[in-house]
Amino acid sequence: MPVHAALDEEVASSARLSAWLGERLLRISDPRQSYWPGLVWTVPEEREAQAKAKSGLMALVMQPELSDGPAILPVTRNGLLSLIESLPVTGRVVLEKTDPRWLEANPDKDPVLKQGHRLRLVPRPSTVTLVFGDGQTCDVEHDTQAFAKAYVERCAPKAKAKSAWIVQPDGIVQHRNLADWNEQSQDPPAPGAWIVVQDARYPWHERIYEQLARLLATQGPAQSSASSSVKAAPAKPGGLLSDLYRAGIPTDLRVTASDWGGIGLLQTPTARMAPAGSASLSISHTAPYTRLNVNLQPFNWLETTFRYVDVSNRLYGESIAGDQSYKDKSIDVKLRLSKETAYLPETALGIRDLTGTGL
Repeated sequence: MPVHAALDEEVASSARLSAWLGERLLRISDPRQSYWPGLVWTVPEEREAQAKAKSGLMALVMQPELSDGPAILPVTRNGLLSLIESLPVTGRVVLEKTDPRWLEANPDKDPVLKQGHRLRLVPRPSTVTLVFGDGQTCDVEHDTQAFAKAYVERCAPKAKAKSAWIVQPDGIVQHRNLADWNEQSQDPPAPGAWIVVQDARYPWHERIYEQLARLLATQGPAQSSASSSVKAAPAKPGGLLSDLYRAGIPTDLRVTASDWGGIGLLQTPTARMAPAGSASLSISHTAPYTRLNVNLQPFNWLETTFRYVDVSNRLYGESIAGDQSYKDKSIDVKLRLSKETAYLPETALGIRDLTGTGL
């Protein structure tokens, strides 16, 4: 019997997932219509834990102190509660891959399906669904070149989106910043992805947004709904400059080492920091100084730099080293005082040449 693009089948006997997938791929009627990244594997034993997580999320929403700023309006709270309550407890278990050949080559990632488990496959969706803090959703036509921020602009141009949780159809969740000043690299949302938008208009604590995204990951691919409470604006035709601007791929903030080894620009230090655990070795030359720098970032709030300097136009001392150029050692320390926000710059306090001669 042929397998169509959509199926919902209960496992009759134990089998490896790779064997189950391989059998159906041989019998599938139209491979182009099947959306295997959105395959949903549900396990009855997982439902109890997911039901507790759902109840716990609703309890968090009811706590007035779990707002990140102003008080949450009752209409906002009730809207989010209604959305959460409408999401079924599925018992979905996220699969790392749905390629039967990859699963066969990695048996530790190839789960054993047991009687009572279910596998559900839906046709390839054509939209991406955004979820806002008041419980409203918005369906946007999928665009292969669009990232999370572009979808938010289509649904809510006035939104003050700080970050978003991108829930891919396979259940993988990725948290990324979206603002102009903190945008991060990200995977583009696939068809059927959910995007949970952390919007300053709905100042829920970040913990609530994250748990909502985890709950949506158990739902499977998002499907377009005729009752979507927000309608996406049509794509605006843009000129050359608009096309060039929107074609950019989000990237993480890049920090560079200064001539002194610490994070900065040329010979000017900045308040930015490298990621915790970073280490770098650099050499710079600005006549008459040649610097060998070792920069260490043990914590995200502490930067330390050790330096050895050669001064080519000054002698070390004729009685000691003849005509050898002068050498000096120094240590720098920089402490972060505050992180960057939408309105304030990052600030830090630093001391250069803490233990050296001061030259």
